[in-house]
Amino acid sequence: MKILVVENSQPIRERLLSLLARSGRYEGIACAPSSAVLMLGETLQPAALLVDVRLNGISGFQLLKDLRALGFIVPVVMLSASGDAKYPLHAEALGANAFICKTTDFEKIIPTLDRLLTIVASTTP
Repeated sequence: MKILVVENSQPIRERLLSLLARSGRYEGIACAPSSAVLMLGETLQPAALLVDVRLNGISGFQLLKDLRALGFIVPVVMLSASGDAKYPLHAEALGANAFICKTTDFEKIIPTLDRLLTIVASTTP
């Protein structure tokens, strides 16, 4: 399954792509924040998105809001290195399916994707 990674920090992006590849179940595809909506609207049909809160040019929150407003319903996992307690609540209010703190819960990314994609599979006719 393809997972779209929207993360502007190259070391973190590479770490996420490596984590997805090592899982044996996911193929990570990275893109710039500015091209995420375009990629989703064209041929790329990822099973889920991993989106950092702090992006260059647009916040991850704004990207999430834009995606939901355009009708994209794929699961979105928001990521942040910040421990700001408001971030998970704001992400949920905008339609995120999960929120993970990259500094303390990085190992929860694959189990979270597994859980979300199992739910999607069980509700798809």
